[in-house]
Amino acid sequence: QIDIKSQNKDIKNLAKNTTLKYDNLEELINLALKQRAEIKKYQELIKTNKANIKNVKSQYYPTLDASASYTDKNSDDISSLETSQTAIMLNLKWNLFTGLSTSKDKKIAISNLSSTNKQLEQTKLQITQDITNAYFNMKQSFDSIKIGLLSLDLSIKNLNLANERYKAGLNDLLEVNDAKLEYTQAKNSLINSYYTHLSNNAQVKYELGIK
Repeated sequence: QIDIKSQNKDIKNLAKNTTLKYDNLEELINLALKQRAEIKKYQELIKTNKANIKNVKSQYYPTLDASASYTDKNSDDISSLETSQTAIMLNLKWNLFTGLSTSKDKKIAISNLSSTNKQLEQTKLQITQDITNAYFNMKQSFDSIKIGLLSLDLSIKNLNLANERYKAGLNDLLEVNDAKLEYTQAKNSLINSYYTHLSNNAQVKYELGIK
């Protein structure tokens, strides 16, 4: 959803009150690398991959299962009722590891971890590039506003001077019209710079992962 708001304030005052909200590129990059959802996604995937590797490695180690039971070997012999002879049996189970299958699973798990790490690094590089471009675009548009204000002030002075000269009969209407055109162009240029700067600010927020 896009909200459209009309600006009733004079563009010159709006431009004068414009500030450079983000002025440290390194801080912006660090903030983006902490907040972007892509980074968090790959970090969680890495945790999962490491857990898979640990799980696969555990398959290499056999498990020992011990169980105990007892029987009376003479329980059916009436003559042995007075003498209890019990045999205790200890059952040992050795679960052999899955061999080649486990080795294959381990290689796959390690490959997945390596792939995820590479994707994370590529994502970090892309985010760094995107935030850097957005930062310099924002800074350029901010500088354009300052230059636009100077140009507008100069065009206003030239227009006032042209009007005074025309009133005094020192020039013709053509010079006044040229001064008006210069003023209009300077004002339009400032308007464009101002709204371009707003757009660039929004782009920086987007690259930071700020909603």
